Amino acid sequence: MTVEGSLAPDQGTGAPATQSPAAPRTTMEAFNPATREGIGHIFATSPHDIPAFVARAREAARHWGDLAHAQRARVLARLRALVAQRADEIAATIARGMGKPLIEALSFEVTIVLQTLDDCIASRRVEPEDEPDRAPRDKDLHAPSEAQCAPRSVVCVLAPVSSPFERAMTPAVLALAQGCAVLIKPSASAPLVGVLIADLFQEALREFPSVAQVVHGDAEVGTCLATAQGVDVVVFSGARAAARTLQAALKPLSRPTRFTVRSAVVLIVCDDANLERVANATVFGRFSNNGQGSATVGWVYVQRSLADAFVHKVVHKVRALKSGPYTDPHCELGPLANGRGLEHLRALLQDALDQRATLVTGGFPPHVTGLDHGERRSAQQQGFFWPPTVVTEAGRSTRLMREEVFGPILPICVVEDDREAILFTNEAPAGSAACVFSSDIARAQRIAAELKVDLVAINDLIPKNTLPGRPGADKRVLIDDGRSDRDAAWFPYSAAKLNALARDPTQQHAPANGLESIDA
Repeated sequence: MTVEGSLAPDQGTGAPATQSPAAPRTTMEAFNPATREGIGHIFATSPHDIPAFVARAREAARHWGDLAHAQRARVLARLRALVAQRADEIAATIARGMGKPLIEALSFEVTIVLQTLDDCIASRRVEPEDEPDRAPRDKDLHAPSEAQCAPRSVVCVLAPVSSPFERAMTPAVLALAQGCAVLIKPSASAPLVGVLIADLFQEALREFPSVAQVVHGDAEVGTCLATAQGVDVVVFSGARAAARTLQAALKPLSRPTRFTVRSAVVLIVCDDANLERVANATVFGRFSNNGQGSATVGWVYVQRSLADAFVHKVVHKVRALKSGPYTDPHCELGPLANGRGLEHLRALLQDALDQRATLVTGGFPPHVTGLDHGERRSAQQQGFFWPPTVVTEAGRSTRLMREEVFGPILPICVVEDDREAILFTNEAPAGSAACVFSSDIARAQRIAAELKVDLVAINDLIPKNTLPGRPGADKRVLIDDGRSDRDAAWFPYSAAKLNALARDPTQQHAPANGLESIDA
C-alpha cells in the first residue's frame, strides 16, 4: 500500500516527511468546519508522480486478479474486521473532518462499508478465468458505481466530501472483490479521512502492496489521475458540474466510467398523506447530513388543502433541531463541510426573498450578515454553520427552485392537485428520484407512473445507499404503507441511539411495515 500525502511530521507520525528539491510538494490543510481550526496537514501528490502510482497498480492488479475469489475474500475479511474494530475512530475522523453528526458517520458511512464488505466476502463469484475481460462502457452520468469491472483492471475512485469514507471505500471494495487494483483520490476537503483509508488498506492488504493506493490532492490531481494512461475504469461521485468537467476530459479516451452524481429528490405531499410521517420524512430528508448528501430532499410540493397544517408541523420540527459539533450526540445538524457553500446559500436565499418568497424559519447566519443579536464575534470563531431554514412561496423562477441546494435550506411550494405536482416534478432542474406520500397506495402508484424519474419511494425516503437506475431502464418503485409516524433512523438523535449503534455498527434500522420494491 503506497501512501502519498502522508501526515506532515508535526502531526506525530514519527516518520519525517521528505520533499524532493526538484519537485516541492503542496501542503493540504485540514480544518474542523465546526470551529475553522486547523487539525493537521498533509502533502498532496504531485501530478508528476501519478504515472508511477498507475504502474505499480497495474503490476499489482495482475497478481491480485489471478487469485481465486476465496483468497481475495480472506483478505477482505481482514479489512472488514479492521473497519469494525476501528469504527469509532473512523466515524470521529469523518465527523471532525467534514462536520456531520457522529451517528450519521456511523450509520450512513461505516455501516454501509461493513455491509458491502459482508456482501463481497459472502458472494459466490466465478473464477477470474471465467469472468469477462473487458469492463462495460457505460458513460452515462447516472450509471451506478457498483457496475462490474474486469479482473486485473486498474480502477480510479474519486470521492466527494458529502460521504468521504463511504463513497471512497464502497467502490474500492467492490473493485477489489472483482480482482482489480484501485487508486483512490479522497476529497480534498476532508484529507485526514483519506489518510485513515490509506492506513486501513496498508494494514489489511500488507501482503499485496500497491493493490490499493491513495492519492491526495485537489480536482486537478483527480483529473490527472482519471486520465492517466493505464487507468481502465473511473468511478466518480460528486456534483453534477464537476462530473461534466471530468467527463469532458475523459471523452477523448473512450474510457469506461461510472458516475454517481449528486441529485436532489422531489417530495410530493398529497392531501391524504399521514401528516406526522411526511413531516418527519421531510425534515430528515432535507436536513440530515446538513443538507449536503445525495438523495437529499430538494423541493417539496404540497397540495393546498394540507399545506397550512404541513408547513406548521414541519416548521415546529425544524425549530426543534439542534445544531452543534459532532461531539454532542443530540445534535442533528453540524456545519457545512467547508466555506465554499456559504456564499452560494446566501445568494440563493437572497434571490428568493428579493422575489417575495417568505422566510418561515431560519435565515442568514450571523457570520454571513455580520449580526448575531447584539453579540459580535469574528466569523473564524463560528464555524461554517447555517441554521435550518424553511422558505415558502418561492416562485418557480427563483434560483432556489431552479438549482440544487447543497445545504440546509428547504423550499416548500403549494400545488393544486396531483396533476400540478406531476407537472412541477417533471420540470425540476435535476433529479432522478422522487418521493410520493399518500394514504392511497393506488393513487401514489398512478402518480409515480407519470413521473419522469428512475426511482420513486412511496411513503418513504430514498434510502441513503440506493442509487437510481440507468435512464431507459424500468422505473423502480419502493412502497411503504405509510402507517408508522417515523423510521428508526430519522430524527431526533440521542445518546441512546448513538450508543446502540456504536456497540454494533452493522445493526440495521428496522424498516417500516409493508416495505416492498417493484419495477414499474
